[in-house]
Amino acid sequence: MCCRLSLGGMDPNDNYFNDLAFMRANAAGVFVAFAAGNSGAPGQSQGGGYRTVDNFAPFFLTVGASTIARGASLASAAAAAGTQSLPLNAIAGAASTNSTVNCNGTGSGNSTGNGTMPGDGSGTTFTADGGITFATSSSSAPVVADFSSRGPLIPPSATAQPPQPGNAILKPDIIGPGVDLLAAAPGKKVGDPGALARLSGTSMATPHLAGLAALIIQKFPNWSPAQVMSAMMTTARVTDTSSSPIKSSTGGDATPWEMGAGHVFPPAMLNPGLTYDARDKDYQNFLAGQDLTRAKKEFPGVSLSPLAVRNLNLPTITLPRLQGSIQVTRTVTNVGGAQSTYSVSGKAPAGVKVTVAPKSLTVGAGQKASYTLTLTVDTPSKDFKYGYIVWADDQGHSVRSPLVVQPLSR
Repeated sequence: MCCRLSLGGMDPNDNYFNDLAFMRANAAGVFVAFAAGNSGAPGQSQGGGYRTVDNFAPFFLTVGASTIARGASLASAAAAAGTQSLPLNAIAGAASTNSTVNCNGTGSGNSTGNGTMPGDGSGTTFTADGGITFATSSSSAPVVADFSSRGPLIPPSATAQPPQPGNAILKPDIIGPGVDLLAAAPGKKVGDPGALARLSGTSMATPHLAGLAALIIQKFPNWSPAQVMSAMMTTARVTDTSSSPIKSSTGGDATPWEMGAGHVFPPAMLNPGLTYDARDKDYQNFLAGQDLTRAKKEFPGVSLSPLAVRNLNLPTITLPRLQGSIQVTRTVTNVGGAQSTYSVSGKAPAGVKVTVAPKSLTVGAGQKASYTLTLTVDTPSKDFKYGYIVWADDQGHSVRSPLVVQPLSR
């Protein structure tokens, strides 16, 4: 079962206890996807500042929004004044089959519409008042949307000790299509003028991820929600349609605080090779690590072993205010159907030395294996630095995890 929600305003100082209903849904096998919010990047007019991202608990997927590729540009085609219907295949230089086309009316009382060009476009028309132009965007995609909320939840230079847990879990988890999407217009019925609209928001992106989660669950009904999240995140793309790093709307390459593990890539998510799993007991111990007294009240009769945030078995590794050296442990489950040997590679965050032990994992089908990362500050900085590790086998599986580290002092 999947649940998609668009709620905001959660307090990062609450230590996740307001989210217990969703943790219990997770324990019942319900996959929950939340919108990251539409407050934009720090300092933007939409709201800005740190802690723009909402919904930061580890037991649900938090989704940011991105643009999508629209295909090659189309040449303009103007209709005569008055209401006109223009076949798409009449457009000079029409793009490839199944190109998305935007129709923008320019006359008085104009209308707008969107559609998809099947085949050569024959038999497909748009109608608008006045002159109309059909065009698609030719820019590379995806790009993190300007309105999509970002992390971290507090300024990296904050002096709070220990660091608030909201900076110790990477959010958003992932990004998906959420800009200028063709959707049913609120208050309209099928067949009404203006029944379709172009809408944008992380609430538009989140249903994509919930739907994709349903496809994973259909194929693997016994997977936990954490494994479903892992499959999408570890196979996410970090490059765009031009094979360059995904860009931020603010300029430059997007960071994990903007795009999470990357942009969802459906062809790979159904065959991730390895998954990172976490169950209800793990989340209970995680909450005990945040506030043991409160956890005992919430989970009476449960034997709790407080778990550090860094050792919750997430497919991402986030270390704020790292001082000196620290070890982080992760456990993977082989869901590839046969025994396989995985070797590790990656890129260390700037100013941080990273070692992984062991450097290879031979894992039987359905079996688990663990590894330990040792991260040591080499060049201190108040800024977050970014890297990644990838576990890959000879069967085409590539399991990627972002590393997000604030190397504060040696």
